[in-house]
Amino acid sequence: MPVIVTQNEVDESETLEELVIPDEIVTPEEYYDDLEDQLENFCYMTDEEQSDFFSDNSNIIDFNEELVTICEIVDEAEREDTLDDSIDGLISKLRDDAEKNVEPTKIPSWVHDVFVWYADDPPKISENELLTALEYLISEGILNVDFN
Repeated sequence: MPVIVTQNEVDESETLEELVIPDEIVTPEEYYDDLEDQLENFCYMTDEEQSDFFSDNSNIIDFNEELVTICEIVDEAEREDTLDDSIDGLISKLRDDAEKNVEPTKIPSWVHDVFVWYADDPPKISENELLTALEYLISEGILNVDFN
């Protein structure tokens, strides 16, 4: 028998479409691809966009200074090459760190983002989206629910 997670209250302003169509769950591979795309454009971001980028990706805040320094390279070809090398190293380090920190009985580290987005003020995802994520985690066997 499948477990169904429901919400106690429904905001009347939400449309049926918002309640029925879940957002796509991002896989780790999609996360790294998206992160790489964002990093490739890092030097073209405004200071505010860079700050927002690091707020959204706190796991790479240690690379802030390195990335900003790369963006100061005047020669465009050299800057792009240096940035590409730095991105490759960063993504590789993140993957290695994730593999080292993953225990088979633990929830994957990428799930953390869903709860951070919900906890943000204002939340970046709705309660329904959080519940949809929980339903997905339960249906995939990532979370086990014990009724006892």
